[in-house]
Amino acid sequence: MIDQANNKKIEKAIELGLKEPTFDLAQDYSELGLDSFLDNEIIKEIPVVKTIVGVIKGGGSN
Repeated sequence: MIDQANNKKIEKAIELGLKEPTFDLAQDYSELGLDSFLDNEIIKEIPVVKTIVGVIKGGGSN
């Protein structure tokens, strides 16, 4: 029984380790795509996509 519990924890850790960097990379590419449509350099510096994702994650934690 203990081995199964440890295996599940390891599987979950691996799964999160693979998903999180992929999600972060997708956010970065989305930000680059959005920035390509903008002309204003100051507005390009605002992390719009990451801000939206952070607000959604924060709102979902309640």
